[in-house]
Amino acid sequence: MNEDIHFTTLITRDYHCFAKSWADSVRRVYPDSQVSICIADRASAAVKKALDPHTVIELPRIAETKLGIENYGRMAFQYTPFELTCALKPFVMRYLLSESEKTIYMDADTQLFGRLDNVEEYLQSSNVVLTPHLSRPSDIDSEHRIRNAGTINGGFIAVRNNLTSEAFLQWWSDRCKYDCYVDAWSGRFVDQTWLDLVPSLFDGVEVSRDKSLNVAYWNIKNRHIERTDKGYFVDGKPLRFFHFSGFNLSTPLSLSKFSDGNISPAVKRLLAAYTQSLLKNFNPTLDETVCEYRRYSNGESVDPIHREAIRSRHPEFIGIKNPFDLTSNPNLPGRFEKVREELVLGRKEWQIEELQAAANRQNQWIKRKIDGRFNKRAVRAFQNAIRFFRKNAA
Repeated sequence: MNEDIHFTTLITRDYHCFAKSWADSVRRVYPDSQVSICIADRASAAVKKALDPHTVIELPRIAETKLGIENYGRMAFQYTPFELTCALKPFVMRYLLSESEKTIYMDADTQLFGRLDNVEEYLQSSNVVLTPHLSRPSDIDSEHRIRNAGTINGGFIAVRNNLTSEAFLQWWSDRCKYDCYVDAWSGRFVDQTWLDLVPSLFDGVEVSRDKSLNVAYWNIKNRHIERTDKGYFVDGKPLRFFHFSGFNLSTPLSLSKFSDGNISPAVKRLLAAYTQSLLKNFNPTLDETVCEYRRYSNGESVDPIHREAIRSRHPEFIGIKNPFDLTSNPNLPGRFEKVREELVLGRKEWQIEELQAAANRQNQWIKRKIDGRFNKRAVRAFQNAIRFFRKNAA
Protein backbone atom coordinates (compact mmCIF):
# COMPACT_ATOMS: atom_id res chain seq x y z
CA MET A 1 0.00 0.00 0.00
CA ASN A 2 1.33 3.44 -0.82
CA GLU A 3 1.30 6.29 1.68
CA ASP A 4 -0.77 8.81 -0.28
CA ILE A 5 -3.28 9.36 2.53
CA HIS A 6 -3.76 12.62 4.38
CA PHE A 7 -5.12 11.95 7.89
CA THR A 8 -6.80 14.84 9.65
CA THR A 9 -8.86 15.72 12.69
CA LEU A 10 -10.66 18.89 13.78
CA ILE A 11 -10.78 20.41 17.26
CA THR A 12 -11.05 23.60 19.26
CA ARG A 13 -7.84 24.42 21.09
CA ASP A 14 -9.06 23.12 24.47
CA TYR A 15 -8.99 19.57 23.05
CA HIS A 16 -5.25 19.66 22.33
CA CYS A 17 -4.39 16.54 24.38
CA PHE A 18 -7.00 14.46 22.54
CA ALA A 19 -5.69 15.60 19.15
CA LYS A 20 -2.07 14.93 20.14
CA SER A 21 -2.90 11.40 21.31
CA TRP A 22 -4.81 10.75 18.08
CA ALA A 23 -2.00 12.06 15.86
CA ASP A 24 0.61 10.05 17.77
CA SER A 25 -1.40 6.87 17.19
CA VAL A 26 -1.68 7.58 13.46
CA ARG A 27 2.06 8.26 13.17
CA ARG A 28 2.88 4.94 14.82
CA VAL A 29 0.85 3.09 12.17
CA TYR A 30 1.46 5.37 9.16
CA PRO A 31 4.86 6.99 9.75
CA ASP A 32 5.13 8.32 6.19
CA SER A 33 1.63 9.72 5.72
CA GLN A 34 0.54 13.32 6.12
CA VAL A 35 -1.10 14.01 9.47
CA SER A 36 -2.68 17.36 10.32
CA ILE A 37 -4.60 18.80 13.26
CA CYS A 38 -7.08 21.49 12.24
CA ILE A 39 -8.04 23.99 14.94
CA ALA A 40 -11.29 25.93 14.64
CA ASP A 41 -10.11 28.83 16.80
CA ARG A 42 -6.76 30.59 17.08
CA ALA A 43 -3.95 28.56 18.60
CA SER A 44 -1.33 30.17 20.83
CA ALA A 45 2.34 29.31 20.52
CA ALA A 46 1.97 27.17 23.64
CA VAL A 47 -0.84 25.12 22.09
CA LYS A 48 1.17 24.61 18.92
CA LYS A 49 4.16 23.49 20.98
CA ALA A 50 1.96 21.02 22.85
CA LEU A 51 1.00 19.50 19.48
CA ASP A 52 4.58 19.11 18.21
CA PRO A 53 5.74 17.56 15.93
CA HIS A 54 2.40 17.39 14.11
CA THR A 55 1.19 19.88 11.50
CA VAL A 56 -1.27 22.42 12.90
CA ILE A 57 -3.71 24.26 10.60
CA GLU A 58 -5.45 27.29 12.12
CA LEU A 59 -8.72 27.48 10.23
CA PRO A 60 -9.47 31.18 10.89
CA ARG A 61 -6.31 32.02 8.92
CA ILE A 62 -7.35 30.08 5.81
CA ALA A 63 -11.14 30.27 6.05
CA GLU A 64 -11.68 32.67 3.17
CA THR A 65 -8.77 31.74 0.89
CA LYS A 66 -8.78 27.93 1.26
CA LEU A 67 -12.14 26.94 2.73
CA GLY A 68 -14.36 29.35 0.84
CA ILE A 69 -15.95 30.78 4.02
CA GLU A 70 -16.40 34.52 3.51
CA ASN A 71 -17.36 35.56 7.04
CA TYR A 72 -15.78 33.13 9.46
CA GLY A 73 -16.73 35.22 12.50
CA ARG A 74 -20.45 34.89 11.79
CA MET A 75 -20.13 31.15 11.16
CA ALA A 76 -18.18 30.69 14.40
CA PHE A 77 -20.83 32.62 16.32
CA GLN A 78 -23.86 30.83 14.92
CA TYR A 79 -22.76 27.46 16.26
CA THR A 80 -21.63 26.14 19.63
CA PRO A 81 -17.94 25.08 19.57
CA PHE A 82 -19.00 21.45 19.12
CA GLU A 83 -21.38 22.29 16.29
CA LEU A 84 -18.71 24.46 14.66
CA THR A 85 -16.11 21.70 14.52
CA CYS A 86 -18.71 19.43 12.93
CA ALA A 87 -19.79 22.08 10.42
CA LEU A 88 -16.22 22.72 9.31
CA LYS A 89 -15.51 19.06 8.58
CA PRO A 90 -16.59 18.96 4.90
CA PHE A 91 -14.88 22.30 4.20
CA VAL A 92 -11.59 20.99 5.62
CA MET A 93 -11.83 17.65 3.83
CA ARG A 94 -12.55 19.35 0.52
CA TYR A 95 -9.49 21.60 0.92
CA LEU A 96 -7.15 18.76 1.94
CA LEU A 97 -8.43 16.41 -0.75
CA SER A 98 -7.54 18.97 -3.38
CA GLU A 99 -3.90 18.48 -2.35
CA SER A 100 -3.84 14.70 -1.77
CA GLU A 101 -4.98 11.47 -3.40
CA LYS A 102 -6.97 10.25 -0.38
CA THR A 103 -8.15 11.98 2.78
CA ILE A 104 -9.32 10.31 5.97
CA TYR A 105 -11.03 12.31 8.67
CA MET A 106 -11.10 10.85 12.20
CA ASP A 107 -12.51 12.37 15.37
CA ALA A 108 -9.84 13.44 17.84
CA ASP A 109 -11.14 10.96 20.44
CA THR A 110 -10.21 7.97 18.27
CA GLN A 111 -7.05 5.86 18.44
CA LEU A 112 -5.54 3.96 15.53
CA PHE A 113 -4.21 0.48 16.35
CA GLY A 114 -3.58 -1.02 12.92
CA ARG A 115 -3.41 -0.21 9.25
CA LEU A 116 -6.71 0.47 7.53
CA ASP A 117 -5.95 -2.00 4.77
CA ASN A 118 -9.62 -2.75 4.15
CA VAL A 119 -10.44 0.98 3.87
CA GLU A 120 -7.55 1.47 1.46
CA GLU A 121 -8.84 -1.43 -0.61
CA TYR A 122 -12.34 0.09 -0.65
CA LEU A 123 -10.88 3.35 -1.93
CA GLN A 124 -9.40 1.59 -4.94
CA SER A 125 -12.90 1.29 -6.37
CA SER A 126 -15.18 3.31 -4.07
CA ASN A 127 -15.31 7.08 -3.70
CA VAL A 128 -16.45 7.40 -0.09
CA VAL A 129 -16.11 5.01 2.85
CA LEU A 130 -18.40 5.37 5.87
CA THR A 131 -19.14 3.32 8.98
CA PRO A 132 -22.59 2.73 10.53
CA HIS A 133 -23.53 3.14 14.16
CA LEU A 134 -25.16 -0.28 14.15
CA SER A 135 -24.29 -3.28 12.00
CA ARG A 136 -26.92 -5.62 13.40
CA PRO A 137 -30.41 -5.24 14.93
CA SER A 138 -30.59 -3.87 18.46
CA ASP A 139 -33.43 -3.05 20.87
CA ILE A 140 -36.08 -0.61 19.69
CA ASP A 141 -35.13 2.18 22.11
CA SER A 142 -31.50 2.08 20.98
CA GLU A 143 -32.55 2.09 17.35
CA HIS A 144 -34.81 5.11 17.94
CA ARG A 145 -31.87 7.00 19.51
CA ILE A 146 -29.62 6.07 16.60
CA ARG A 147 -32.21 7.19 14.06
CA ASN A 148 -32.37 10.61 15.74
CA ALA A 149 -28.58 10.93 15.82
CA GLY A 150 -27.96 9.50 12.34
CA THR A 151 -27.41 5.92 11.19
CA ILE A 152 -23.92 6.77 9.90
CA ASN A 153 -21.22 7.87 12.35
CA GLY A 154 -19.55 11.14 11.42
CA GLY A 155 -16.36 10.35 13.35
CA PHE A 156 -14.77 8.58 10.38
CA ILE A 157 -14.97 9.50 6.70
CA ALA A 158 -12.58 8.39 3.96
CA VAL A 159 -12.63 9.85 0.44
CA ARG A 160 -10.51 9.64 -2.67
CA ASN A 161 -9.82 12.50 -5.03
CA ASN A 162 -12.33 12.43 -7.90
CA LEU A 163 -15.35 14.32 -9.18
CA THR A 164 -17.85 12.26 -7.17
CA SER A 165 -16.08 12.93 -3.88
CA GLU A 166 -15.80 16.59 -4.80
CA ALA A 167 -19.56 16.69 -5.46
CA PHE A 168 -20.27 14.93 -2.16
CA LEU A 169 -18.10 17.31 -0.12
CA GLN A 170 -19.57 20.35 -1.88
CA TRP A 171 -23.10 19.10 -1.15
CA TRP A 172 -22.18 18.39 2.49
CA SER A 173 -20.52 21.81 2.89
CA ASP A 174 -23.63 23.54 1.56
CA ARG A 175 -25.78 21.76 4.16
CA CYS A 176 -23.38 22.38 7.03
CA LYS A 177 -22.98 26.07 6.32
CA TYR A 178 -26.25 26.84 8.13
CA ASP A 179 -27.84 23.51 9.04
CA CYS A 180 -25.35 21.77 11.33
CA TYR A 181 -26.89 21.94 14.78
CA VAL A 182 -28.21 19.74 17.54
CA ASP A 183 -31.97 19.24 17.83
CA ALA A 184 -32.43 15.53 18.41
CA TRP A 185 -36.19 15.87 18.83
CA SER A 186 -36.30 16.97 15.20
CA GLY A 187 -33.92 14.22 14.07
CA ARG A 188 -31.05 16.65 13.52
CA PHE A 189 -27.60 16.00 14.89
CA VAL A 190 -24.95 18.32 13.44
CA ASP A 191 -23.22 17.10 10.24
CA GLN A 192 -23.99 13.47 11.00
CA THR A 193 -27.65 13.13 10.07
CA TRP A 194 -26.89 14.48 6.59
CA LEU A 195 -24.69 11.43 6.01
CA ASP A 196 -27.78 9.18 6.03
CA LEU A 197 -28.54 10.46 2.53
CA VAL A 198 -25.09 9.91 1.05
CA PRO A 199 -25.37 6.23 -0.01
CA SER A 200 -28.49 6.98 -2.06
CA LEU A 201 -27.34 10.32 -3.50
CA PHE A 202 -23.82 9.49 -4.67
CA ASP A 203 -22.17 6.63 -6.54
CA GLY A 204 -19.42 4.48 -5.11
CA VAL A 205 -20.29 4.86 -1.42
CA GLU A 206 -19.13 1.98 0.78
CA VAL A 207 -20.77 1.61 4.19
CA SER A 208 -18.35 -0.78 5.86
CA ARG A 209 -19.69 -3.22 8.43
CA ASP A 210 -16.19 -4.37 9.35
CA LYS A 211 -16.32 -4.81 13.14
CA SER A 212 -12.66 -3.85 13.58
CA LEU A 213 -13.48 -0.27 12.53
CA ASN A 214 -14.95 2.44 14.75
CA VAL A 215 -15.52 0.33 17.85
CA ALA A 216 -17.39 2.51 20.37
CA TYR A 217 -19.92 2.50 23.18
CA TRP A 218 -22.88 2.29 20.77
CA ASN A 219 -21.76 -1.02 19.21
CA ILE A 220 -19.47 -2.61 21.78
CA LYS A 221 -22.21 -4.83 23.22
CA ASN A 222 -22.26 -6.63 19.88
CA ARG A 223 -18.48 -6.98 19.57
CA HIS A 224 -16.17 -9.15 21.62
CA ILE A 225 -12.93 -7.33 22.52
CA GLU A 226 -9.95 -9.32 23.77
CA ARG A 227 -6.31 -8.61 24.48
CA THR A 228 -3.53 -11.09 23.55
CA ASP A 229 0.24 -10.85 23.35
CA LYS A 230 -0.29 -9.79 19.71
CA GLY A 231 -2.57 -6.86 20.58
CA TYR A 232 -6.30 -6.18 20.67
CA PHE A 233 -8.80 -8.21 18.67
CA VAL A 234 -12.47 -7.73 17.77
CA ASP A 235 -14.38 -10.94 17.14
CA GLY A 236 -11.05 -12.55 16.25
CA LYS A 237 -9.88 -9.76 13.88
CA PRO A 238 -7.14 -7.23 14.77
CA LEU A 239 -8.61 -3.98 16.10
CA ARG A 240 -8.11 -1.17 13.57
CA PHE A 241 -9.38 1.81 15.53
CA PHE A 242 -11.33 2.53 18.68
CA HIS A 243 -13.63 5.53 19.18
CA PHE A 244 -13.64 6.85 22.76
CA SER A 245 -16.71 8.99 22.14
CA GLY A 246 -18.02 10.54 25.35
CA PHE A 247 -14.86 9.71 27.31
CA ASN A 248 -14.02 12.10 30.15
CA LEU A 249 -10.68 12.26 31.94
CA SER A 250 -12.46 13.02 35.21
CA THR A 251 -14.10 9.55 35.08
CA PRO A 252 -11.39 7.39 33.45
CA LEU A 253 -12.98 4.08 34.44
CA SER A 254 -16.09 4.86 32.40
CA LEU A 255 -16.09 4.14 28.67
CA SER A 256 -18.51 6.97 27.94
CA LYS A 257 -20.97 9.25 29.68
CA PHE A 258 -23.59 7.61 27.46
CA SER A 259 -22.87 3.99 28.46
CA ASP A 260 -23.34 1.82 31.53
CA GLY A 261 -20.42 0.68 33.68
CA ASN A 262 -20.43 -2.92 32.44
CA ILE A 263 -17.16 -3.21 30.49
CA SER A 264 -14.82 -6.13 29.86
CA PRO A 265 -11.24 -6.45 31.20
CA ALA A 266 -9.86 -5.81 27.71
CA VAL A 267 -11.79 -2.55 27.39
CA LYS A 268 -10.62 -1.54 30.87
CA ARG A 269 -7.04 -1.96 29.63
CA LEU A 270 -7.88 0.16 26.60
CA LEU A 271 -9.27 2.86 28.87
CA ALA A 272 -6.22 2.77 31.14
CA ALA A 273 -3.83 3.10 28.20
CA TYR A 274 -5.90 5.89 26.67
CA THR A 275 -6.02 7.76 29.97
CA GLN A 276 -2.23 7.57 30.27
CA SER A 277 -1.85 8.84 26.71
CA LEU A 278 -4.10 11.84 27.37
CA LEU A 279 -2.37 12.66 30.65
CA LYS A 280 1.01 12.45 28.94
CA ASN A 281 -0.12 14.95 26.31
CA PHE A 282 -2.01 17.22 28.68
CA ASN A 283 -0.14 20.44 29.27
CA PRO A 284 -0.96 21.78 32.77
CA THR A 285 0.13 25.29 31.75
CA LEU A 286 -2.77 25.27 29.28
CA ASP A 287 -5.31 24.29 31.93
CA GLU A 288 -7.23 27.55 31.48
CA THR A 289 -7.31 27.30 27.69
CA VAL A 290 -10.87 27.37 26.40
CA CYS A 291 -12.38 27.82 22.98
CA GLU A 292 -12.41 31.53 22.21
CA TYR A 293 -15.84 31.23 20.62
CA ARG A 294 -17.55 30.45 23.92
CA ARG A 295 -17.61 34.11 24.98
CA TYR A 296 -18.36 37.60 23.79
CA SER A 297 -15.48 40.07 23.61
CA ASN A 298 -16.32 41.26 27.14
CA GLY A 299 -15.88 37.74 28.56
CA GLU A 300 -19.57 36.90 29.00
CA SER A 301 -20.75 33.50 27.78
CA VAL A 302 -22.72 33.40 24.55
CA ASP A 303 -26.26 32.11 25.00
CA PRO A 304 -27.00 29.36 22.42
CA ILE A 305 -30.28 31.10 21.62
CA HIS A 306 -28.34 34.25 20.73
CA ARG A 307 -26.38 32.13 18.27
CA GLU A 308 -29.64 31.05 16.66
CA ALA A 309 -30.38 34.64 15.65
CA ILE A 310 -27.32 34.55 13.39
CA ARG A 311 -27.67 30.96 12.21
CA SER A 312 -31.30 31.43 11.20
CA ARG A 313 -30.32 34.61 9.34
CA HIS A 314 -32.87 36.67 11.25
CA PRO A 315 -33.41 39.86 9.22
CA GLU A 316 -32.77 42.01 12.31
CA PHE A 317 -29.11 40.91 12.39
CA ILE A 318 -28.10 40.43 8.75
CA GLY A 319 -25.69 43.37 8.84
CA ILE A 320 -23.71 42.17 11.89
CA LYS A 321 -20.27 41.07 10.67
CA ASN A 322 -18.74 39.96 13.96
CA PRO A 323 -21.37 39.18 16.62
CA PHE A 324 -18.67 38.49 19.24
CA ASP A 325 -17.54 42.12 19.09
CA LEU A 326 -19.48 44.09 21.71
CA THR A 327 -17.27 47.12 21.28
CA SER A 328 -18.85 47.75 17.90
CA ASN A 329 -22.23 46.29 18.94
CA PRO A 330 -22.64 47.02 22.68
CA ASN A 331 -26.41 46.44 22.73
CA LEU A 332 -26.37 43.22 20.72
CA PRO A 333 -27.17 40.74 23.57
CA GLY A 334 -30.16 42.89 24.53
CA ARG A 335 -31.34 42.93 20.94
CA PHE A 336 -31.07 39.14 20.83
CA GLU A 337 -33.18 38.90 23.99
CA LYS A 338 -35.98 40.93 22.41
CA VAL A 339 -36.54 38.16 19.84
CA ARG A 340 -35.83 35.28 22.23
CA GLU A 341 -39.34 33.80 22.14
CA GLU A 342 -39.29 33.87 18.36
CA LEU A 343 -35.90 32.11 18.26
CA VAL A 344 -36.97 29.40 20.72
CA LEU A 345 -39.55 28.24 18.19
CA GLY A 346 -36.71 27.25 15.85
CA ARG A 347 -35.91 24.03 17.73
CA LYS A 348 -38.12 21.44 19.40
CA GLU A 349 -35.47 20.87 22.07
CA TRP A 350 -35.74 24.49 23.19
CA GLN A 351 -39.52 24.46 23.01
CA ILE A 352 -39.60 21.46 25.34
CA GLU A 353 -37.11 23.14 27.69
CA GLU A 354 -39.26 26.29 27.77
CA LEU A 355 -42.42 24.27 28.42
CA GLN A 356 -40.66 22.37 31.22
CA ALA A 357 -39.43 25.63 32.75
CA ALA A 358 -42.96 27.06 32.56
CA ALA A 359 -44.34 23.89 34.16
CA ASN A 360 -41.75 24.13 36.94
CA ARG A 361 -42.71 27.75 37.59
CA GLN A 362 -46.39 26.77 37.68
CA ASN A 363 -45.65 23.93 40.12
CA GLN A 364 -43.73 26.32 42.38
CA TRP A 365 -46.63 28.79 42.29
CA ILE A 366 -49.09 26.01 43.19
CA LYS A 367 -46.81 24.84 46.00
CA ARG A 368 -46.58 28.36 47.41
CA LYS A 369 -50.37 28.65 47.29
CA ILE A 370 -50.82 25.29 49.01
CA ASP A 371 -48.18 26.14 51.60
CA GLY A 372 -49.86 29.51 52.12
CA ARG A 373 -53.24 27.91 52.64
CA PHE A 374 -51.70 25.38 55.00
CA ASN A 375 -50.08 28.16 56.99
CA LYS A 376 -53.39 30.06 57.22
CA ARG A 377 -55.15 26.88 58.41
CA ALA A 378 -52.42 26.30 60.95
CA VAL A 379 -52.75 29.85 62.24
CA ARG A 380 -56.54 29.58 62.49
CA ALA A 381 -56.25 26.23 64.26
CA PHE A 382 -53.76 27.71 66.71
CA GLN A 383 -56.00 30.72 67.35
CA ASN A 384 -59.04 28.48 67.90
CA ALA A 385 -57.01 26.35 70.32
CA ILE A 386 -56.04 29.44 72.31
CA ARG A 387 -59.66 30.62 72.47
CA PHE A 388 -60.75 27.13 73.55
CA PHE A 389 -58.22 26.95 76.39
CA ARG A 390 -59.02 30.49 77.53
CA LYS A 391 -62.73 29.76 77.56
CA ASN A 392 -62.30 26.51 79.50
CA ALA A 393 -59.76 28.05 81.85
CA ALA A 394 -62.21 30.78 82.75
